[in-house]
Amino acid sequence: MSVMFKLPVRLTQDHPSVTHLHSLKRIMLNELKMESTHRGSYLLVKTTPLQKIYATFEDEEGNKHNVCNCLQDGQQLFSEPYAIAQYIVLKEPLCKETTDGHPFVVIVHLSDVKVLSQSDPMLPSVWQLTEVHSAPQLKKLGNLHMKREAYYKAIECYNRGLDCTESIDLVEVLWLNRCQARLWIQSYEAALDDAQYILTNCPSGVRSPKHGKPYGEFCELHPDNKLATDEYRRCQQRLEEVATGHYDFARWTSCVAQKVKNGRPPLIDAATYQGLITIRQSKYGCGLFTTRDVEAGDLLLCEKAFHCAFEIIPGSNIGASIKRSYDSTSSGATINMRLQLGTLHKVHCNPGIYLPALTSLSPRSSQTAIAPPSVLDTTLNLHIMQRNAFATESVGSLSALHNMESYQSPKDSPLICSPAKTTGMWFLASRANHSCLPNVCRAIIGDMLIFRAATSIPADTEIFITYVPATDPYLTRRTNLKKAWGFTCECPSCRIDQGVSKKEHARRESLSQTLIAIATKPTFMSGKVINSALEQLAATYPSQQYHPGLPPLTMHMVFWTILQPFFANGKDDPGKVVVIYFGLQLLRESGFQVNSQADDGFEIENWGIMTQGVPETLWMMRETVGKKNPNWKGLNKALRKAYLICNGEDSSFESCYGNSG
Repeated sequence: MSVMFKLPVRLTQDHPSVTHLHSLKRIMLNELKMESTHRGSYLLVKTTPLQKIYATFEDEEGNKHNVCNCLQDGQQLFSEPYAIAQYIVLKEPLCKETTDGHPFVVIVHLSDVKVLSQSDPMLPSVWQLTEVHSAPQLKKLGNLHMKREAYYKAIECYNRGLDCTESIDLVEVLWLNRCQARLWIQSYEAALDDAQYILTNCPSGVRSPKHGKPYGEFCELHPDNKLATDEYRRCQQRLEEVATGHYDFARWTSCVAQKVKNGRPPLIDAATYQGLITIRQSKYGCGLFTTRDVEAGDLLLCEKAFHCAFEIIPGSNIGASIKRSYDSTSSGATINMRLQLGTLHKVHCNPGIYLPALTSLSPRSSQTAIAPPSVLDTTLNLHIMQRNAFATESVGSLSALHNMESYQSPKDSPLICSPAKTTGMWFLASRANHSCLPNVCRAIIGDMLIFRAATSIPADTEIFITYVPATDPYLTRRTNLKKAWGFTCECPSCRIDQGVSKKEHARRESLSQTLIAIATKPTFMSGKVINSALEQLAATYPSQQYHPGLPPLTMHMVFWTILQPFFANGKDDPGKVVVIYFGLQLLRESGFQVNSQADDGFEIENWGIMTQGVPETLWMMRETVGKKNPNWKGLNKALRKAYLICNGEDSSFESCYGNSG
């Protein structure tokens, strides 16, 4: 029986078993030694269901040991029990000791586990199945388990049915049903084998194109088969997405909102597009490069997640405290564990397809620790996931960074924002390297991750995302990158900042905090103090080192903080002038080049570093000038493009920022 198993895992330095089962010797539970990995041995046990953090192993002689379901940094690994098989073989088991001196078994690597059916000849006679069912009875029982979503039990029934029947029609049905059950548990390799067997050996073709005819031809022959024609149309849409990158984003945002509302995982039926990027070697290892010249806003990548974990928050305020995906570097422990276990299970069930892709993301220093093919090294792969997963605090289009009460924000829409957190693995996107001057913005909608060009990028140029907020102070960025990813950034901005003394960095931070403190006071309208502090802060960024192509991004947050209260309180003409002034300053300090003499009165000629404040700044400027102002049309056009870059789509633009006029 193929291994289809979900079990707890634990980060340890123990390597997975690479020895064939036939070369191992069976031992009993009472022979286990605490704090030892029993190389050269295996356990054959039956289990009880998980209760809280423990299950129980029992061997043929009646010896019992607990199996632990926690102990990852002292935290429970699951928020709810996972199903556990009844009979298993555990290769080279690890036995630990509890604080009160009792032994327990820890399952570290999923590939060390083999699930046995009750009719498996390895089982002792006392555990062997004695009840006899006919193949039709087993099919019926398996179908009942399918309705109850007990897919492992259904597969066991179909396996037993296949062993006791020679009826061609019944064999075909059992193969089809088992194939479907394996799809439900994400055992795609096994399901593909079943499907290939059906197409090759089952002559009736009742539920598949007759005589091996292509799907489209089959639909032409059977136009009344709605299920087939709908599926054919769906396949055509997915193939078109792969080829062109044309997506129905309005359908996505609506779908995500509806699924979250109903408490369902917001998965999107869409295919991966990577038409404008390719993987190449870079000085940082592997990286992503453009295949042709691209402009700001162009879609570079739209990737379906390998696996996603969602945490839907019922009853939450949709518009409150939702951050953009590119500014969120971590998620809660529970949702991370769901991602880790779900990813490991999917890789474990399909090692031939997915294990090479996952282990290829390992840093060079870990290559020697990679286990042989088909052996899942949990320790290594958890390390890979921790370094390569993406996270955000929203699963919809991320346009709801509107939690500031000091001014009237754009209207929130349930089609835009979803009260959920998500974290996921995207293998292709994980190839993107870091820079504190990123040329790409990322967004997550459902389980789709989107890369859009944030500025013009020539062909054959490496694309970069930022792993940490680009507007953080240099020392903060350096510390966080070293702690989480183990490297020191060498982008142009960091190379300059490396030459700045700690005293000067401290002075920058002090001046920035002073400006922020002044701006956030209710009676802060002390223009002379602000201008004086701004001049002192600007002097710490010499113009011969910092320029539009290399902007001092830490200035961005200062202008952003000053801009907000001016917008909230500056209803008179002087206040409006200040909003426009600080808005333009913020854009320039982010590397944007603006032309105010264009046909529409306002035009961004060169797009700079896209930060969280850019769309909101453009919105404040648009609202300040009003629709009658000749700059309004240009500001609205720039706002829509910034929205597209930051959020991945602009179908929900009007829902968030109002009528575009």
